Amino acid sequence: MTGKVVNRLIIILITAVLMVLTLFEWNLGLVRVLFAIGLVAILPGYALTTAIFINYPLGFIEKLAFSFGFSLGLTSLGGIALHFTPWGVQPVLWVALLGGVALLASFVALFRMALGTEVDLSVVQMPFRLSDVVLLGLAGVIITGAYVVAREGALHRPVEPYTQLWLLWADEEAQAVQVGFHNWEQQEVMYQLELRHSHGRVVQFPPITLPPGTTWQVTHPLPPPVVADDFIQATLYRLDQPDHIYRQAYLRRISD
Repeated sequence: MTGKVVNRLIIILITAVLMVLTLFEWNLGLVRVLFAIGLVAILPGYALTTAIFINYPLGFIEKLAFSFGFSLGLTSLGGIALHFTPWGVQPVLWVALLGGVALLASFVALFRMALGTEVDLSVVQMPFRLSDVVLLGLAGVIITGAYVVAREGALHRPVEPYTQLWLLWADEEAQAVQVGFHNWEQQEVMYQLELRHSHGRVVQFPPITLPPGTTWQVTHPLPPPVVADDFIQATLYRLDQPDHIYRQAYLRRISD
């Protein structure tokens, strides 16, 4: 049993646990980003390489290629698989998938060594050319750059201008409603809001001017004619387009 391999597998186990804890609980800034890159691009592939090729001596380039290939392949297939789950692609599920694979593969390799399987994964001595070092450096820069660009793009993704309208019951007896809207239009907008039910109009509010990034909300009582199985409708207009219904929301009283 090669001591170096055991040490590497123990390091993998510790690093995987630290990654899981970091991505789940701790907020360590740059350390968290570096751990995330390692979890996506290196750690699962290296653990799988160690577990699969435990009887074959691999050179540094081969080991690096298998580590990147397995990791990126697992990330791609895992993203497709998570997309079709009821929970979708979430950071927590990414950590569980990639960290779980790394841990499982590490335990498999340790188990195979415990059974007495001959291990020889020591790095084969080979001369390095300057071009090899440059290519490896460029690969690291590309991976890091791709992650940074993707992260920044997700954080600063442009949002289409819109207005968010909501209509909720204000009490358990459904005797009043809470209606409001938020201006995400990136400009000041003048609105007209009205409430209706099946018997007619409940109220038409005076024109409301709302600056961008602000919210207007009110709780309004409902008249006695609103009965079981009736509906409440909130209709929002923009006064620069008074003939066009801009947003609508509905509530319905359901009889017991």
